[in-house]
Amino acid sequence: MNFYCARRLHSTGLLAARQFGSLLAWGGAELCQTGSPPEAKGAAHHGAFAPLGFHSRSDISSVATAAHVSGAISRDGRTYTWGTGSTLGLGAGISSAAEPREIASDRFQSLRFSETAAVAISSDADSQAFVWGVGVDGQLGLGGPMGPRGSYHGGAQETLVSSPRSLSGEPLKATAAARFRTLLLTKDGMLFSSGSGFHGELGVAGSSGVTTAPASVVGLPDPKSDPVESISAGHTFTLAGTASGRLYFWGSIGHGGSPNVIGGSAAAASNVVPALRTNIPTELTLPSSRGLPLTVAAGLHHAIVTDGVRLWALGTSWATGSVDASLGVAPRLVPLPRGLSRIARITAGPRNVGVIDGQGRAWIAGRLDSPLLLGAETGPSIAAALASGEAKNSKVSRAALLASLNMEDEIGADGARDADGLSIANGAIFAPRLTLVLDAALHGRTIIDLALGNSHALAVVV
Repeated sequence: MNFYCARRLHSTGLLAARQFGSLLAWGGAELCQTGSPPEAKGAAHHGAFAPLGFHSRSDISSVATAAHVSGAISRDGRTYTWGTGSTLGLGAGISSAAEPREIASDRFQSLRFSETAAVAISSDADSQAFVWGVGVDGQLGLGGPMGPRGSYHGGAQETLVSSPRSLSGEPLKATAAARFRTLLLTKDGMLFSSGSGFHGELGVAGSSGVTTAPASVVGLPDPKSDPVESISAGHTFTLAGTASGRLYFWGSIGHGGSPNVIGGSAAAASNVVPALRTNIPTELTLPSSRGLPLTVAAGLHHAIVTDGVRLWALGTSWATGSVDASLGVAPRLVPLPRGLSRIARITAGPRNVGVIDGQGRAWIAGRLDSPLLLGAETGPSIAAALASGEAKNSKVSRAALLASLNMEDEIGADGARDADGLSIANGAIFAPRLTLVLDAALHGRTIIDLALGNSHALAVVV
């Protein structure tokens, strides 16, 4: 079970206009994260479905998720959460909700989760920051003393929905969240962070590794000439992408080992820089960059970056199931599948990544803790392979799998069919290349938002 992830989804502009649709969830439901009670075990095997209370609604604008908690925002800013964890925001003592329930507070336009805290932006013209969850490590940014020493695994210091007083009156453009910190980007282009960051991931000058109130991140470009457009937080690092296509990194990332690029091969990643640690924003070079605005999305120890046409990856690759497989800190260009020509949005789960293409289809790569993440049509076939005698270390032919579903092989980025077939290792599925999510409920519909958890996914579709 993973408790280090944070979900972030960012628009690249192709789907930037506010859209609304129906809410769908799929994947594992053992902790209510798909919006169905755990006793309804069949719900996790029937593909994408509308969570309880959302069967006839088409007013959902966005979704968010962490390891085992989920959330959705409606057209009028009403915010609903469900699942298991300290970030539900439903009241003191409520740590589990099988059915989506509305947060009784201000209405929001965006929502981000980590496994300990949540951060949102109000839907009114003031665009104010609101936070809730467990803040013993300063990640709520509310000021005051820290929690008890050694409190990294949570504690009793929880708060209901509150607003950091030190940023009162500052309209926000974007937020990001990781286990020990939150980041707030103002519409004026100023970036603030709070929480604990002993690897430099706070980016705060003079910080000893802890700040309980939002503090300014220094070292980024002048917001008047090249404003930050997108931010994202991994476990021990932070990324920021600017309007002119510049990528900035601070914190620590990289574990050495054999390189294995998501969407590529080890041979394609020569001269990998295995690790980097810095407490000030440092610009990273993007190969083949054309200077377009960037969107970033980070998982546990990995991240992806896009300009809407190209996709880059950095950090640890979970595609092979090896914790030692590293992309290095130097971003690598990811070969895109033949059927994916434009990138509308990106997201990152704890050990996986997701892409919405220009046609509104969802693609995922990396470690898939539930085969159901690939959709109901593929999930049972892969689950059967997992149950076979070769479950520990085997290959699942993607071309054969698609052929059994009467579907064309959509991979072939380098002209080869069934390149990098799905791998099974230690009871989990690994997709080295971006793989199309196949599900009857998604067929013929346009996905406008996507969020990935450990074993489940959420989408807004029209």
